[in-house]
Amino acid sequence: MEPQDPKNARAPEADDALGLWPALPGLATASARQGVLALAQAAARESVLAWPAAVPAPRRRALEVHGAALAAHLAAAQDARGAPLLVLLNGAQGSGKSTFAALLSHYLPALGLRCACLSLDDFYLGKAERAQRAETVHPLFQTRGVPGTHDIDALTAAVDALLRPGAPLALPQFDKALDDRAAAPRLQPRPVDCLILEGWCVGAPPPDAKEPAAPLNALEAEADPDGRWRAAVDAALAGPYEALFKRFSGLIHLQVPSFESVYAFREAQEAALRARSDQAMSPAAVRRFIAHYERLTRRQLRRLPERADLVLRLAPDHALVAVTGPGIQG
Repeated sequence: MEPQDPKNARAPEADDALGLWPALPGLATASARQGVLALAQAAARESVLAWPAAVPAPRRRALEVHGAALAAHLAAAQDARGAPLLVLLNGAQGSGKSTFAALLSHYLPALGLRCACLSLDDFYLGKAERAQRAETVHPLFQTRGVPGTHDIDALTAAVDALLRPGAPLALPQFDKALDDRAAAPRLQPRPVDCLILEGWCVGAPPPDAKEPAAPLNALEAEADPDGRWRAAVDAALAGPYEALFKRFSGLIHLQVPSFESVYAFREAQEAALRARSDQAMSPAAVRRFIAHYERLTRRQLRRLPERADLVLRLAPDHALVAVTGPGIQG
């Protein structure tokens, strides 16, 4: 029988989910793998996440196992390092970064590690600041998303502060329904042993010779015909973003099947948001919004599988169907 293409494979049941994980540090022995299953079972009993009703129970159980396996590997890497472990968690919109971050926020403390999970999205510039960038740099910077629309200095300062002892750190929160910063900060205890930064473009590489210079979509052709916006995005990525990313010792990449999957995933998110807010985007607005991300998303899908320490491959139905890579070293 021919091996099944991971992109078309069905989601494993919870009992089989651990079989996707190779014998990485923290997962190499039978006792370690039993510990992962015990962690996942405890999470299920305690209802760690408020799972949407649309996520079937077997998928929930599988994701709990995957989260526990990743946590066990990170805990082993941190123990070998003997110092704080800083990890980037990359994935396109709707790929499940927030779900994994929430699971890690539960599992890593259960394994004895002080953990903080930061979202790049929470460091978006506010509406007024983006309006100023739109006026002074390029109109497309009004839309949040690409490098150049985050307060990267504040994020860098937060990373520094979380590695030092002190009072709980006030972290910003971004309200996507309002498309602006939320009024109330989130308090994060410090110092931490493991710091996860999740975001759609964390660890993104600069352009290479294989990337087309011509516009990729109607947005680029109509709103950025001379490429000024694209050049400014890449300049920001190569500057303070890259300087911050280089401080992280590991990169995990959630690999979606294709760029076309990104729209389907993001539209599902916005549909859920539309159910509780009149500020959510329409399907047509989602398509235009995703066009801002297309160039960098395609670049990451092409190049990050070779650069990442771990690649978690997703099927079109969102199931995690393969785990590859050497793992994060201590």
